[in-house]
Amino acid sequence: MQRAEILIDLYIFLRETMETHSIITVGTFSKMVENQISPKLENEIGILMKKGFQNFEDEREIAEYLVTTMNKKDFPHWQCVVGRSYGSCINSLEKNHFYKQFGPFYVEMWKC
Repeated sequence: MQRAEILIDLYIFLRETMETHSIITVGTFSKMVENQISPKLENEIGILMKKGFQNFEDEREIAEYLVTTMNKKDFPHWQCVVGRSYGSCINSLEKNHFYKQFGPFYVEMWKC
């Protein structure tokens, strides 16, 4: 079985067993991802993403910048992953999940 088929099978299994508000993101399969966030927050995070990528080179530093800034602006408990390829299975508060590609990187943020 190829890696992509395994990831798709994993996605289907997890999707069927998780609550409806849960999100699964698998690597670069952006079609499978649901962006559940208000337009206002989506715009704010988009602006912060651009600043983060302009000011930092390390993925960890970019994620730390995004989390720290969002925690100050929109109360604590934001989480973030920045990377070229990764898998995640998360539960987030309703209307507080963000996923976007920025160049070769993917940014996923959620509030829990």
